[in-house]
Amino acid sequence: MSEELKKVDVLYSYIVKTDTGFAPNPFHGFCTLACCKPIMRRKIRDYIVEKYKKNYLELNGINRKPQKMIFSLANLKIEKGDDYKKFIESLNIWVVGLAGKDLKVKGAVYSILYAMKVTDVLTFSEYWNCPRFSTKKVDIKNDGEFGHNNDSIVNCGDNIYNMNEENDTDIQQKSFHRPSEKLESDNMKTDLSGECVLISDKYVYFGNSAETQIKPLIKGFDNSKRGHRIHSHNEKKDNAISGINELIESFIVNNSVTILGKNHVLGMPAQSEINIRKGKC
Repeated sequence: MSEELKKVDVLYSYIVKTDTGFAPNPFHGFCTLACCKPIMRRKIRDYIVEKYKKNYLELNGINRKPQKMIFSLANLKIEKGDDYKKFIESLNIWVVGLAGKDLKVKGAVYSILYAMKVTDVLTFSEYWNCPRFSTKKVDIKNDGEFGHNNDSIVNCGDNIYNMNEENDTDIQQKSFHRPSEKLESDNMKTDLSGECVLISDKYVYFGNSAETQIKPLIKGFDNSKRGHRIHSHNEKKDNAISGINELIESFIVNNSVTILGKNHVLGMPAQSEINIRKGKC
């Protein structure tokens, strides 16, 4: 396993209150976060753009931002071309979800439910139209009724917003965020306010098999408040960064998880039909 995979530069953590296989969706070889946590998704995108800006100015020997120069995710993709994903991966951004108190998991509250390295960021339009993520679209049953449970991973799809190139939509597919014919406008507003989809092909998902893995890591997270927390090397008393590095190292030593391979999913979602009727995050 490459050295850069062992390194974590910035870590975003939060409590997962609802785990249905929808947000995050760890299936089909990618862990995706397209719905819920809109502020965190925007923050990660903005962090990437800020790093791109700094990188651009340094490479071009510019001391300050040029007038009329716009730094955005779209411009990053144009400027970096085929190296776009390599640039994102080089930033070593990780997201960790901790099991909330209402989830039925193997371990204690705040056990690690999943950990993903951000390896790509897409707009909703790109996500909807990319063939790689067609399997993330919900399978609508022949009678037109959405399967209101996650007894099959095809019901867990998070690729539910049919977007045009301007990222505008009036189509919300049936899913855990729209379990009936009625448009769930509140869910749609929350999901789309995140403005982007986080993608990872380097991740591990424990789901209902989550258990307390590393005590310093859990202590470092201390996610007792709402929202997400950002961990960086600047926080002297924060054990989360070293903890997640230790977790990744344990995967390598024990050979129990192949983050670069196919064995990403080690458990199933901690909730099923009874818990997801309201479709909330």
